[in-house]
Amino acid sequence: MDVGCGPSRLGLELSGMFKNAKVDLFDFSEDVTKAVDKKYDMIVASHSINLFIDPQKTIEQLVSCLKPDGVMVMADLFGWKEDREKERRVFYDGESFGRYMKELDTVEVIDVFRVGPYCEEVNAERIDSYVSHIVVLEKKLKE
Repeated sequence: MDVGCGPSRLGLELSGMFKNAKVDLFDFSEDVTKAVDKKYDMIVASHSINLFIDPQKTIEQLVSCLKPDGVMVMADLFGWKEDREKERRVFYDGESFGRYMKELDTVEVIDVFRVGPYCEEVNAERIDSYVSHIVVLEKKLKE
């Protein structure tokens, strides 16, 4: 499942790599909770966490959609735009996001890393550089 897929470029790439896979695409015009009844081997959320109305709740819902031993890859810039509502600014940087994911008792974090700068925005007052923070995790098997 690709969450916050936009024009679904990543979904297209994944379906090309995994020929027998069915890739479900959810953009923010759709309700991701519709997928809760389905279980996925892999969930990808690429640069969409900052768009979730309730990031923590949505992440927990996504984890519940993973099959045991399923993998989730989440990446975001965490360079919150000043016009983003403050209640949505849950993770202030990649480190706080990584810590949050490590505290979830339903997943095991495989890796947390940074790449970038991903992009820069230039305006009259300043230059903003964003670094992409990536977390790869695996759903724990129930004991």
